[in-house]
Amino acid sequence: DFAPTALFAISPNLLLTHPSLPPKSVKEFIAFAKQYPGKLNYSSSGSGSTQHLSGEMLKVMTGIGIVHIPYRGTAPSMTALLSGEVEFSFSNIPAALGYVQNNRLRAIAITSAKRSALLPNLPTMDEAGVPKFETSTWYGLLAPAGLPAPIAEKIHGDLSKLLQSPELRDRFAAAGMEARSMPPAEFAAFVKREIAKWGKVVKASGAKAE
Repeated sequence: DFAPTALFAISPNLLLTHPSLPPKSVKEFIAFAKQYPGKLNYSSSGSGSTQHLSGEMLKVMTGIGIVHIPYRGTAPSMTALLSGEVEFSFSNIPAALGYVQNNRLRAIAITSAKRSALLPNLPTMDEAGVPKFETSTWYGLLAPAGLPAPIAEKIHGDLSKLLQSPELRDRFAAAGMEARSMPPAEFAAFVKREIAKWGKVVKASGAKAE
């Protein structure tokens, strides 16, 4: 139904734990979860969200027994973690950064392929011991199927020029997003890979959207 036209930004999640939880690294967290199967609850902004599926991917890739608790939005999900109602969560950088900086939450890894300039000392999930674990919320432009290629390329070209603006890139960075230019064919291939990746996670975990 749609023609992927241009990807323009990617925003990774943080793996967050309540400070009362003993583990201080991903390896310690996985070992702790295996020691107490089915005892660790994680919040998300809703079933089918990237936070939910990040948790299911972690479950599939590591074999730990964790329990998903969906909330109606990021704010109540974060409140549940801050209060200790749940033990951990995945959340985007803008929603969590302030709590991490004032030590109300502990960030133990970032889900992107490389580290964030906002948290340069925080390891990626891959570096922390879960190889090839990468999840992000991505933002792109879609057009109706059958959009002529020259028009798609024109849209991508204009968007790429906008993304060269230092002011725009700084605003993206402040919001925890990385400006990323991706042309139509590359974006279409990326979408196919994302569908395949998440399809496997959904099938293996039995996750359902609300």
